[in-house]
Amino acid sequence: MGTIVNQVKKIGHMNLWDIVKFQVNLHCHLNNITISDSDLECLTLLAINGESELTSFCNAACETDERIREHNLMWEREIFKTPQSVRNSINKIENVLPTDFNPLTYIRLNPDIEKSINHIASDEEKIELSIKHYLTHGKKENRQYTDKLPINFNPFIYINLYTDLKNETKKMTSDEEKIEFAKKHYLSCGKKEGRKYYAYNSN
Repeated sequence: MGTIVNQVKKIGHMNLWDIVKFQVNLHCHLNNITISDSDLECLTLLAINGESELTSFCNAACETDERIREHNLMWEREIFKTPQSVRNSINKIENVLPTDFNPLTYIRLNPDIEKSINHIASDEEKIELSIKHYLTHGKKENRQYTDKLPINFNPFIYINLYTDLKNETKKMTSDEEKIEFAKKHYLSCGKKEGRKYYAYNSN
């Protein structure tokens, strides 16, 4: 019993990064999901930053000397060598925590959660509780966590992965029309159906 109490006290004194990393790692362990240390770091950075533009995030998670341009995110960490390595990791870890997961948006879109933490003033504590709730309950309950497209959403790959979408877009003459169709379809149907929207590149 004393050991458990000491562990809880230790967790209570951890910073936000360590708490979120612990929650993600625990979720993977309990669900028999194997990920590398680098992928775990990437997941933690994604969770803390929330919804991010893909290029910005990839530059925030790679070595400084390899960055294509500056990013505008609050948190950064040199996890991978290049932005492309970050992109590959994002595609691999999508099944653990969605790349478009935003802790504060998750709270806003779920009134019962928002009501239960109304008394909490700190955004850091809200982020911590939001991620914990999603990994413990929200994912299984298929709770809505964003009203935006995933940062690595590719409309043309999304269309080409599914015969019904290719048939729907055959008569569309412009790329703009196809892109708009893909975005609307994913947000209205594809997301709920669990459709893929990228092609994993292992190189």
